[in-house]
Amino acid sequence: MKLCFSCGRVTTGIPSYCHYCGKTYNVRLCSRGHISPRSANVCSQCGSKELSTPQRKIPFLLKPLIFLLSHLVGIILIFSLVGFVGFFVYKLFIDPNGLLPLMCIGFLLGLLFLVWMMLPNFIRSPIRWLFRKKGHKK
Repeated sequence: MKLCFSCGRVTTGIPSYCHYCGKTYNVRLCSRGHISPRSANVCSQCGSKELSTPQRKIPFLLKPLIFLLSHLVGIILIFSLVGFVGFFVYKLFIDPNGLLPLMCIGFLLGLLFLVWMMLPNFIRSPIRWLFRKKGHKK
């Protein structure tokens, strides 16, 4: 699965180009499918001048920030679920009579985690906002 930084969409599998905008991922492809570096003007194998357009290049220092932004909601939900399970087990041994409100909270945390997993657009929206071209409106 790859994220296109030009259109902000995820293409599943191991694609060589984005299925939505048609740009390639960090390489240039000729019409025969030969791989050339993104700075090439002609194909390195057949000499064709018809090369694909690669996606926008992001700076090296922004890659960890993008990773954290795209996974921040999931990381927060996982830590809250782990903390909740620990607190629930503690309360189970200390006071087993007051578990119904904790079970409701756990159910809601589980639903939030399910919604987070089912909505990839929610995860990608900060990335699309960061790398939107000036003057490019969706």
